[in-house]
Amino acid sequence: MKPYVREYTNDEQIQHDVQTLANKGIDRNDMYVMSHDDDRTDCIC
Repeated sequence: MKPYVREYTNDEQIQHDVQTLANKGIDRNDMYVMSHDDDRTDCIC
């Protein structure tokens, strides 16, 4: 599968996209979220 890279400014949108990828069969252990804020990363993941 081709990498999926996207920049977000909205937490709800990234959560939606993570769920969409999971519904397509992508294991959550194969997804990576990078953030400038550790608390935000923990919240999203």
